[in-house]
Parts: sequence; C-alpha cells; structure tokens
Amino acid sequence: MADVPPPPPPPPPPPPVVDVPPPPPPVPAAAVPAPELILDLKPVEPELRVGPLPEGDDGAGREPAPAPVPAAPTAHERTSVPASRMHPPPVMAPPPPAPRVAEPAADRSSRSSGDQVDVGTGAAPDLDQGEGLSARGPALDQLPPAEPEIPPGPVDPHGVTAAVVRMSSGSFRTGRVALGILTAQLEAGEQVDALVQGVYQNQVAIGALTTRRVLLVNEHEWVPVVRSITLHRDLLVQGWQDDRTASLIFIHEGQSITLSAIADRPLAQDLAHRLRSRVASL
Repeated sequence: MADVPPPPPPPPPPPPVVDVPPPPPPVPAAAVPAPELILDLKPVEPELRVGPLPEGDDGAGREPAPAPVPAAPTAHERTSVPASRMHPPPVMAPPPPAPRVAEPAADRSSRSSGDQVDVGTGAAPDLDQGEGLSARGPALDQLPPAEPEIPPGPVDPHGVTAAVVRMSSGSFRTGRVALGILTAQLEAGEQVDALVQGVYQNQVAIGALTTRRVLLVNEHEWVPVVRSITLHRDLLVQGWQDDRTASLIFIHEGQSITLSAIADRPLAQDLAHRLRSRVASL
C-alpha cells in the first residue's frame, strides 16, 4: 500500500469578539458650569461691646482692645482722580495793550527831519498826510509819469486768432496753457500761419508754423520745453496718421523731432503742406 500523507493541522480558532461600549457623547462647553471663584477680602473687625463693666471687674490687668483695621480702598477709590487734577483752572489771557495815543503835531515838528522809532514802546513813526515821505523817496507830485495802460480787448500783433479759430474746441482747451507760452516766444513782426495741438516730450504741446520757423512748446511744469526750428532747404517733414490721431516728424540737423497725438488731423496735413511749400520757395 502507498504511503498516505498525514492530514494538515486544523486552522487556529478565531480570536474572541469582545464588545466595546461606544464612547459617551461629548458634553457641550455651555453645559459645563464654570467654577465660580468667590474671594471675600473684607477685613474682619473685632466685636466691640460698649457698656458698664461687671461688678467686681475694674478692668485692671486687661489688655486694651485692638484698634480697628481700616478697610482697604475699593477699585473706584484707587483709580479716582481729584477733581482739581482732572479739570485744572482755566488760564486767563493777558489784557490787551492800551491803545496808542497819537502824538501831537507840535511834538512831531520838534523832532528832527529823520524818522525815529520810540525805543520805549517800539512804535513806528506816524506818517500822516505824506509826512516823512521825503526821507524815503520823492513826493507824489514829483513821481515820473505812469506806464501806458494796455487797451481793453484782445491784442493780437502776431495773427494768432486766425489760426486758433481753425482748431477744435477740445484741442484749444487742452493746449491753452502751452499756447500762452508759445505766444510769449514770438518775436516782433513774426506771424503765425498754422497751429496744431499734440504731445511733445511726453507733455501736452502746441506746434506752430510761422513766417520764420517751426515752434514747438509744451507745458512741462516750471520748465516748459521750447524747440525752435529755423526754416532752411534741408528741413523735411513727414506725416503719419491712423483712425484717430496724426503725427508730424521734423528732420532737422540729423535729428527726428516728433509732435504726436494730434487730434485735428486735417490741421496736421495743412501744416505739413504749408511747410513743404515754404521750404521749396527758399
């Protein structure tokens, strides 16, 4: 007979199941009363009895009763400030000085012709009715004639008005400051042919074509930039435009001088045509 292998050992028994009770639900913090700490810090005062002594007790040899202990100050008493420290008495302003009495004319005439100051009071001398002006300057009847007054209304010796009326109202309002600076740069007898408003050196500017030159002026704060380009045969101008603005590029002495962001595109074209015609006639 063939050898039969022994049967495999039986599997170990499973571990016993022990029932574990679930943890108790957490108690909300509001349900747990906070411990109350009560401190009674009141001093204990001894009991004093007032009355006649018993018969046969004269009080000899008895210790005297202890003195009462003063109560501790409360929080309000510790933090309170006397009313005199919280509200100091107001400081009264000094009374105004007495009014200065005018010096009589007789006393003024007795002094010398030179103006003097009263050292005691520090008051300035009286100059009533022009008195004492001769020491500082000529009298009113000896002054030279006054400067001539500017006539009312616009004064336009350079023909700026004819070029300004062709600008749009928005361009005129934007470049009004630069336009005032530009008119101050014009020379005697110089006439303005065309004006455009744009941007020069990153500032709002005005470009002008005159009978002598091309003048660019911006409104840079405190130090405006003024560029004067004299008309000559080598002066070139190029124009660029898109749907909104135009630009003028002046080529002068090997440099490109650009006036950009010109809102009035027809005026930029007109200035370029006038400049080319003027240069061609030189």
